[in-house]
Amino acid sequence: MTSADHQEQQKFSVDQIPPLNGKIAIVTGGHAGIGLETTRALAHAGAKVYMASRTESKAQGAIAQLRKEHAESASQGNTSDAGQKAQDASAAGATGSSPAELQLDYVHLDLSDLSTGPRCAKDFLAKESQLHIIVCNAGIMGADYELTKDGIEQSFQVNHLTHFALIQGLLPALEAAGKASAPHPARIVNLTSIAHKFISANPALEPKFKSLDDVNRKMGIGELGKYMRYSQGKLSNLLMVREFNRRHGASVRATAVHPGFIASDLYKGTPLAPIAPKIFASVSEGALASLYAATSPNLEKEDSWDAYRVTFGLEGQDTKYSRDEDLAKDLWDLSEKLVAEKGASSGSV
Repeated sequence: MTSADHQEQQKFSVDQIPPLNGKIAIVTGGHAGIGLETTRALAHAGAKVYMASRTESKAQGAIAQLRKEHAESASQGNTSDAGQKAQDASAAGATGSSPAELQLDYVHLDLSDLSTGPRCAKDFLAKESQLHIIVCNAGIMGADYELTKDGIEQSFQVNHLTHFALIQGLLPALEAAGKASAPHPARIVNLTSIAHKFISANPALEPKFKSLDDVNRKMGIGELGKYMRYSQGKLSNLLMVREFNRRHGASVRATAVHPGFIASDLYKGTPLAPIAPKIFASVSEGALASLYAATSPNLEKEDSWDAYRVTFGLEGQDTKYSRDEDLAKDLWDLSEKLVAEKGASSGSV
């Protein structure tokens, strides 16, 4: 068997998602693109999924559409493999979704406003005591240089820092779920990108996380600056995962994934927007890396939480910076400091 054949066999697919009856999940930006496909697959497998989104009308519209599509499919006798597994598990006595109804809900989260991280966690904890899966999917790319109302460069805050604050607030529910499900941990999935490598290719822009000034650097003008700042945020997603795993026990584990080059809304407003649908993979394929990290038993069997996952859940190659433990510690310490200073702390991660 060639390496290409072996890799083809290792590709993750939706029909490999185990039954998720009784599991609770959050998907940030779950109303569109890869987030919507992730929400769809988790819900079809039996999980109750919360869309954490900025605009309630968009989230509620997506929820209504998913329920309509699912009801129509069920009435015609068409059940996905994941949905059939959920149905079988339910029939066997497990609690959770049935093929006739998806369990979906909404919580407000505006990643450009750091205070909504802990508020979102508080709203969730008012409804649920456990959280088995969180997919930190929402993000921005190619954004102009701008500081949020919190005084933080927007790519860094949206792609990393508010998610960090959200996880701080959700940690009690994650730990409760992991302990109740032992030896199966609760899971945090960070969407990173191959773009985390860009900053590694520019010696003049060595990543630093010692101070707010470091993350607020412009990193160049025009398109260069936009993508270097994006690279810094995506590197942060990888570093955060590895530092989280170093600091925490087996009840909660974190993994970072690059979904691939996907024709999603992420390219909206960028030079690639007109051609993305023609040359990139579909959003349903893009969701597979997240779904692998969120559900595959292989991560537990292999204890491969720190691996950098790419399209279809395959293992990819990262950079020296993403494996730099001192850099990860600096990022963690700075993130805690900024969250506390901005009044968005809800306890220590």
